[in-house]
Amino acid sequence: MQRLRLSTVGAVCAILTPILFFAGGILLGTSSGQDLIPQTGADGLEWIADVDDAGDLFFVGAWLIVLVTLVGSVALVGFYDVLKGAGPVLVLAPILGVTGLVMVTISHLIPVALAYEFVPGYVAAEQAQQASLAVTFDTFANLALVLNYTGNALGWAVALPLYGVAILTTGAVPRWLG
Repeated sequence: MQRLRLSTVGAVCAILTPILFFAGGILLGTSSGQDLIPQTGADGLEWIADVDDAGDLFFVGAWLIVLVTLVGSVALVGFYDVLKGAGPVLVLAPILGVTGLVMVTISHLIPVALAYEFVPGYVAAEQAQQASLAVTFDTFANLALVLNYTGNALGWAVALPLYGVAILTTGAVPRWLG
């Protein structure tokens, strides 16, 4: 482990992140499922029907999207290792970025859990039960959406600009990345 550098592991993870994201997105798109995170109301009910028809491609794509956030977290720490010479404030970038990705990971795991357990139960329920279950579904969908929005805001609006400034000021990696 002493010969393995954190920056190398981070670089490999930075390359894997978009590859896994695109692979997961393609699998989700080719299944009859829509987005991984459902909307609420009528769109949420359509998501339930689509996921019920989707099959294994939906689940493989969903798990790849979950993996993206975990691999991306390692990439953020690896970038910090390379760019820490930019100053002590940069430590906020991996902390807030990983925190955001944890929130995004949870926002992805909620729909995966819904797809495994809630969707079959909803589809099998009688119409009167479905009305009650729809409220529960909307609650979980809203939770996933709020976590996703908040996590993405931390990553894209806070961590990414911090890394961009660090790249531009240190020159430790090609400036076009900044």
